[in-house]
Amino acid sequence: MKKTSKLLSLGIAAVMSVGMFGLTACGEDKPEEHIHSMNKHNAVAATCIKEGSVEYWSCSDCNKNFKDEAGMTEITANEIKIAFAPHSLTKTDAVDAKDCLTNGNVDYWTCSVCDSIFFDELATDKTDENGVKTPVGVHTLTKTGAVAPTCTVGGNIEYWTCDVCEKLYSDAEGKTEITEETTKLAPAHTTTKVDEVAAKCDENGKEEHYKCTACGELFKDAACTTATTDEELVIAARHILTAHELVKPTWGKDGTKAYWECTNTCGKLYADDDAITEISAEDLIIARKTLNKGDETSENYSDFGDTCQSNGNNATSIWKVDGTKNDLSSGWYNFGQPGNYTGTLSKPTLVESETEKYLQFNSAARFEMFHINKGSGYVHLGEKPGDWVPEKVDAKTYKTNYYYDFDMKVNGEFVLELFGTSGNKPDNTAQGVRLYFEKNTISFYGGRGNTIALRATAQIPDEMNLFDGEVKNIVFALRRESYNRMTFELYINDYLVPFDSEGSNENFGATADGAVEILFGYAYKVDEEGYAILDKNGNVQIPNVGMGQRFSVIPQLKDAGSEEWTTVEIHGFNRSSYYDETIEGDVLETPAVPPIRETEAA
Repeated sequence: MKKTSKLLSLGIAAVMSVGMFGLTACGEDKPEEHIHSMNKHNAVAATCIKEGSVEYWSCSDCNKNFKDEAGMTEITANEIKIAFAPHSLTKTDAVDAKDCLTNGNVDYWTCSVCDSIFFDELATDKTDENGVKTPVGVHTLTKTGAVAPTCTVGGNIEYWTCDVCEKLYSDAEGKTEITEETTKLAPAHTTTKVDEVAAKCDENGKEEHYKCTACGELFKDAACTTATTDEELVIAARHILTAHELVKPTWGKDGTKAYWECTNTCGKLYADDDAITEISAEDLIIARKTLNKGDETSENYSDFGDTCQSNGNNATSIWKVDGTKNDLSSGWYNFGQPGNYTGTLSKPTLVESETEKYLQFNSAARFEMFHINKGSGYVHLGEKPGDWVPEKVDAKTYKTNYYYDFDMKVNGEFVLELFGTSGNKPDNTAQGVRLYFEKNTISFYGGRGNTIALRATAQIPDEMNLFDGEVKNIVFALRRESYNRMTFELYINDYLVPFDSEGSNENFGATADGAVEILFGYAYKVDEEGYAILDKNGNVQIPNVGMGQRFSVIPQLKDAGSEEWTTVEIHGFNRSSYYDETIEGDVLETPAVPPIRETEAA
């Protein structure tokens, strides 16, 4: 067949060549004609998973496809294809689940060619075997009631068993599966909780515990792992004490002593942590001391008003400013070039108008003012011990309180000196007492001879800031306690300034209530063997450790490296005293005279 077609094609081609070009010369070349080499492709039916094709021929030489074997009608690849055929579906009807182990199914269709599963017969909603399943059926449950355990026999909880799948469940709906082990209850006591009965101060209590209502045994825990007895559960009667530390009085506020408070039933207060000594709330109060001058009276012991016993018998006005170094009774005077002062020394200036009068200090100045008229002469309040023995000073002189009352206004740090002799800075060598006033701190320096040191400090609150430009009342309350001991208290606006005794020593320091104490040493001089040391006249020597009688106002430099000094102003002054009859006992105990060696006595 292929050979015949090829010869026929060659004949036709020869005729066409003669007609178009005429005869050619013998021996000339002629164009070669293409002769198809055909291959037949049988038709293939289409399915739902594979395309089909029509019958066609293809030339293996020119790679073209034809509808006919003669190659007269060419065909394209798309014309060869036959589209996918529809699915061949078989329906499966819906089936309900028969029990809790077997699923049911909905209606669905399965293709016998591709095995695909569809929810619809048009094969538009595809799914799988799981997609057509419906849930298994409900459990067929049988209830097992709860059995309470006893002290010796176990029990079980309430639960349900499925008759089909034989599984256990804790609920009647079969939602929560459990194991057989979890249904069991071990043998257990049936306990009732007994709450703690707190011990009272005078009555025993009992600890919290559990009691078995079946066997009556007692346990310390709900799980009944620790058995106990009534005796072991007893809480002994007791005080429950809370310690309260000492609260020192502060500015304008009472303090309290250290004490213990019972927070149990009695609520009592005790002075000791063994609750032996009961104490009342009133007894605990440490009253914040305020100034109480009592009934002021001269009693021939001091001069009142704005004058002072300046030197000897001379009463000098505090406002006099014409004193000199050599005239100590006339008024304020300077006491030498201060060590840290580079300007010109000057006495205070008296500023006086119709509405006010005050002394203004811009450099250190001093006044002689602590003399006391004892009736038979004058002594310094801070005089040496020898001038305060009973032969020279009576009991009333000891029991009199002396007040030196100043209204002061300052704009920076300053020093007030009592009984002092020299020095411009707080820690300059000096004999006496110095008070260094800073913003909220007052430092007490004390010394004699060549030794002065910080002895105590006090803090005052912000509302009593001395540098706020307001006039403050400052009072020194002085009293001679014995021939060789004196105390003074410092008040600001009637409140006692509480000094802290950290820097105290045997001669200077703060007392428990914040006052300052000064000791003057022994009344007599003795040698190492205890015998009296005689003076050049053969008399027993009394050491001259007196504090003098001077009062000094000492401004301080405003800043380090500055030549500008602070300003101190005295706007008012009053000197007063009162005889304190509440002081009991003999304050005039005569100091024993030390023995004198026989050779010296002779």
